[in-house]
Amino acid sequence: MDYLNLDVALAQLLAYFVSEKGYTIVSVQQDRDDLWLIQPKNRSFPILRLCRESREELQSKQSYLRQVNRVICDLIHRESKVIVVNVDQRAESFEDEEIRQVALLRNDDLAFARAFPDARGQLHEVSDARAELARLSRRMEETHRRPHVWRTLAALFPRKTLALFVLVIALSLAFQHVGVSAGFSRDAILDAHALWRLFSCSFALETPWALVQLPALFMVSLSAENLLPRGFAASLLSGAYAGGICLLLGGAESAAAMPTALIAAFLGAVLCELCLTHFWRFPLMRTHAARLCLWGIIAMMVPGAELAAFAGGAGAGALCSWICHLRERRDPRFVHTLAASLLLAAGMFVIAWF
Repeated sequence: MDYLNLDVALAQLLAYFVSEKGYTIVSVQQDRDDLWLIQPKNRSFPILRLCRESREELQSKQSYLRQVNRVICDLIHRESKVIVVNVDQRAESFEDEEIRQVALLRNDDLAFARAFPDARGQLHEVSDARAELARLSRRMEETHRRPHVWRTLAALFPRKTLALFVLVIALSLAFQHVGVSAGFSRDAILDAHALWRLFSCSFALETPWALVQLPALFMVSLSAENLLPRGFAASLLSGAYAGGICLLLGGAESAAAMPTALIAAFLGAVLCELCLTHFWRFPLMRTHAARLCLWGIIAMMVPGAELAAFAGGAGAGALCSWICHLRERRDPRFVHTLAASLLLAAGMFVIAWF
């Protein structure tokens, strides 16, 4: 991109997001001068488009904006509306089902102002536009030289999801090597006190049918990693525990090891998060949720999948999502909800044991 041919206000804003906020410029093949930025770590504004356009020009590009936004969302594994940051003096902030425009000069989008309090201050008059563009160009080039490209790509890498897959495969091979079953067994848990089977039955693959569940596990785990970065491990462990306990409470004698409870836990956590954050009202989010539900149904239809494990995992995942939501908002109900959840988990164990 030729920075020296940019609008000065757009260049000032671009330099701010790239140099200070860690955004990366995305080149769009249809229009290489169109300014799209990505920052996968920003949950509220992962994708931005900078422009100086009237509302009529924006509306005429709706189809193009939707297409580009969809491609970028798939690339960074995020769901977001088309977020347009407009520096035009006549622009007004608005939001509909597909587009959210931030009129930067009016500074009336409170969420954007809280996320980027210094953005409005980046726009200022200059006497020498050419010199200003050259300065901003050097600033962005220095930023590009500091972190290598692979670091930006590393931010898109689903580390937790891949770590989970490595763990599941490693445990499956280990149990097979030593000749010990990882599946659920009521007699082994209650009589031999093999409590680890409450978890191992969700973290190993004991039948060929369990392999069919891996694509579903990957999709829901990837979504949970993106939407619940801090609640990923809690949803994982609580879902496995609840799945095993519900098998005990449901009277199951034995069940093959397969990740049914993990899939349900991530699915429940993601759906709960979409509802709590009101993302559910966005068509893109509803489509994403429908795809995940379809994967959940496929996983549940696999021979050997236990409904009790699925129900327990889904409930635990949703509860974890709610607790994380309360914690992030510093809601006073957080401590009470967490304590009640721990008592519930302990009570279920006592009831199942006796």
